[in-house]
Amino acid sequence: VDFPHTLDLAVKLGAVALKVCSGDVGYVAWIGHVAQAGLPVILDTGNATLGDIERAVEAVLAHEDRLVLHHGASGYPAHLASTHLRMVTSLRQVFPEVVIGYSNRAIGRDVCVAAVALGAAMVEVDLTMERTASAGAEGLIALEPDEALGFVSAIRDIELVDAAALLTQPLSGKWTQAA
Repeated sequence: VDFPHTLDLAVKLGAVALKVCSGDVGYVAWIGHVAQAGLPVILDTGNATLGDIERAVEAVLAHEDRLVLHHGASGYPAHLASTHLRMVTSLRQVFPEVVIGYSNRAIGRDVCVAAVALGAAMVEVDLTMERTASAGAEGLIALEPDEALGFVSAIRDIELVDAAALLTQPLSGKWTQAA
């Protein structure tokens, strides 16, 4: 959500969570307003500094304890060197009280699967029924159905071989309770 009217519409339509884009991380008052809606908040971090992220986290947690920090590179498609994947580990260390996720902006699934291996508890990928040249930048990174199935399978394999990582960030009942 990025404007008061979209926030109101999302709530009115029964959204189960609200997402704040990385470009809005510095707008702490807006983030606090979003958090007051009483829904889980997904906050993209993009290229924000740790200080910006810390202020945004504080703004959310003042009103809502269900928060996912989604690390992800800015821009489509992201160059592998710009994904800064170790940020997943850093965010887990700095913000142990929140769920850390990863928003894929790179072509393919490998970076996202690696993020799970580093402890990302939630991932975001774009999906498409058919990748075409006219799909634009987001279409370049989108997974087609067969790729999505392979992606989920790869994530499940990581979970099997690294079950201890899953136990470091358990989801409590607060995530399953109705808002």
